[in-house]
Amino acid sequence: MSHRRGKRLLQLGVMLAIVLDTARRIFVYGPKPIYIGMMALEILIVLLILYEIIFGGEVLPKWKMKRRVRSLFDLVSRGQVLHKTVPGFSFTGPSVSIKIRGEWEANVASWIMDTNRILKACSTQASMKFLDDSSFQPAREYESIEPALWERYDVLNHRLSNLQAIMQYPEVYLL
Repeated sequence: MSHRRGKRLLQLGVMLAIVLDTARRIFVYGPKPIYIGMMALEILIVLLILYEIIFGGEVLPKWKMKRRVRSLFDLVSRGQVLHKTVPGFSFTGPSVSIKIRGEWEANVASWIMDTNRILKACSTQASMKFLDDSSFQPAREYESIEPALWERYDVLNHRLSNLQAIMQYPEVYLL
């Protein structure tokens, strides 16, 4: 018997004891609404535990994983906005103002830090994958982007790609 299954059996035993106590209260004190509500909730919990024991289902971790994936959609969206709003050559001259470039670079750095903090709270593997530079290939040239931003733009592309890979395999990174 696996440790997890033994733990579930113990939880089932405890819940059955609680259900029996509530049933005793209903028979002794009468079917008051609070006891009926408690009994219904306890029976639902017992059924959930039975499901996890019998079918080996991991209902709660799957719900947790889905919630984490939904929270990552906002991060991907923010990263895509940064990707699309990279400062390009201005119409008034060949270079983007230092202020606009600095703001964009600060926003990218902030997005990377925020995303890593959230992923680290989910799992260490997710954070490590997000920061993984093993397949990073810098030094592309972009016609419409200021050359001073190419490196940061490459980093943003790579981190965004890593985040999308995490979302593609949530059972590996987010459980």
